[in-house]
Amino acid sequence: MIYQETIPAAHLGNRARSAAVRTDNMKNNSLKQKKHSIVEVAMEIALTPEILNTVSEQVSFYAAVSAGMSTSVGGIGPLLRERIIAQAEDGAEVIGVTLLYDKVWMQRWHAWGQFYLDRVKAGDYLRRVLKEHHDPLRIKLFDGTDAELTVWEAAYGKARVFFLDNPDIGAIVYPGGFDAPLHTEDPNRWADDMRLRQSWIVGRGALALLKRLNVAPDTIILSETPTIFAHDGLVEDAFTADPLFKKTTYIFNDHTPLEYAHPVWPEESLERLRFNPSYYRGLDTYTRDPQRVDITQLLIDACDGVYGVSKIHGDVMRSMPTLQKYAAKIEVITNGVSPEIWQAASLKEFRRMNDETLLARKNEEKLAFINWLWLRYKFDSAWKEDKKTKPIILWMRRVTGYKRLDILKEIVRSDRLRGRLVRLNLCLLVGGRIHQQDSHSDRLVFELLDLIQKHPELEDQVIILDNFNIWEAPKIFPGIDASIMVSDVGKEAAATGFMKAQMNGAAVIATPDGAVPESVVFHNPAQKVKGANGFEVTYYNGSPTPDSFLDALDQFRAVYDNTPLRAEYIRNALEQHDQVSVHRVAREMIGMCERLKKKCKTDQQLKVGALL
Repeated sequence: MIYQETIPAAHLGNRARSAAVRTDNMKNNSLKQKKHSIVEVAMEIALTPEILNTVSEQVSFYAAVSAGMSTSVGGIGPLLRERIIAQAEDGAEVIGVTLLYDKVWMQRWHAWGQFYLDRVKAGDYLRRVLKEHHDPLRIKLFDGTDAELTVWEAAYGKARVFFLDNPDIGAIVYPGGFDAPLHTEDPNRWADDMRLRQSWIVGRGALALLKRLNVAPDTIILSETPTIFAHDGLVEDAFTADPLFKKTTYIFNDHTPLEYAHPVWPEESLERLRFNPSYYRGLDTYTRDPQRVDITQLLIDACDGVYGVSKIHGDVMRSMPTLQKYAAKIEVITNGVSPEIWQAASLKEFRRMNDETLLARKNEEKLAFINWLWLRYKFDSAWKEDKKTKPIILWMRRVTGYKRLDILKEIVRSDRLRGRLVRLNLCLLVGGRIHQQDSHSDRLVFELLDLIQKHPELEDQVIILDNFNIWEAPKIFPGIDASIMVSDVGKEAAATGFMKAQMNGAAVIATPDGAVPESVVFHNPAQKVKGANGFEVTYYNGSPTPDSFLDALDQFRAVYDNTPLRAEYIRNALEQHDQVSVHRVAREMIGMCERLKKKCKTDQQLKVGALL
């Protein structure tokens, strides 16, 4: 037996603490190596199709829609679901921990054709179908009060995902001032406090759950800054340097370069939240201004590893002023999607098909989708027949400023631009989630609907779909001809919607941002490009323009109308399967986890040896 004494962290200083708390007792080097155990902690983990199907069967169709939306606001929810399943399938022991949310905001329609947001229940539906652990967890909050958490469990392939449930704190995902109880004196302050409480219970609750399960994880992955409290040593409470986590390595996974995801907190907030001062007083942001401590910097400094979700995102992170000193530490694992969930079964053997068969299969998927959409949204029969001969393009993304849905509003408003769109004779399906506090995006969709209603020639060309959700989305992607991904330069971390489209042979109409350059090869109207499968929306001063967007649509339409060329582009999109697959992501993540584990072990042995 090899025994190494644990040196108190206070004797080693902050930077050596990660090594000191990870001593290694090895019984026998000849023993078979155990599976690497990974715990994924996230504010949202999307529900599996099996769970949502059960909700639909036992409750209702709309219950499944609302339940699905409650755990999947943006791309993180589906991403976490799929990589948890894939990592477990690839041999790791994986646990996911998230919250169960009681309500969700959904889009409703007024009789006169405008939409509004309505808060509806969702948690009750999940409590009917998830497995309950009858002994609740009890944890101390940062203010010293107690919180009781009901634990619900679900199988995600070979992995397990746990939902921590406190209806008062988990009233709604990412709460805003609109969610505050009636007569709350300061709704925005209430929302800020509630988000901190959610962050606390998903983090410290995850640690309490692991102790209950007696699971000592090799790696805990923190997705975005709200999961910060899942790092055992960052705050001072019962979990600080707990022996169960002494060998655990921590990885921070950033998902967005936008400011809202990189908060700065004053020292009094850190003190209120019981942060260990040794973790932040050595940061340069603290040295410059104790009232503006960069939390992303704090996490990257404290964790053993960090990665962005595309090559561009990694570069953007490394160039951030507060993160430049960590440039060598910031790695990249580009996001991917699950072929088992997203790819049509009829397209999986595309390499064995000739062009005629491939086009026929793709058309079958399109007709099935049109029929589903016709029934789902109760369009008339003429609508269904009309869409069979038109290219269908999907613009389904979370509605927020940098994703630039306002381009479509500008096109509809202008006689010249609208004329260009009408002449293309295509069907544009538009929609996405809107945060209840985002009045700008709310107004944008309201104005877009109003403009479309004023121009009857657009009513069958631009169709607004409500409540885009994780349950129904797999029915959409196999039938579309193209998918849109536009953003301001450097603002998109990765994006995965276009990957789901590529999995099904659809072209990508996009700006060269996020993960797009890693699997999309842009068409060039002047010369043939090997492997071309997409159409570039070019930037002007860092932003896409209505004309550059319409230029890309023109190029797409020309390829679509050329049958042999369309077959080639469908095939080229499908050829990106391995690059956009979550199975690649799982392999790279497990490799990173194991490599960091070995590095931490070696570093710890060297540091301990130097002190002896």
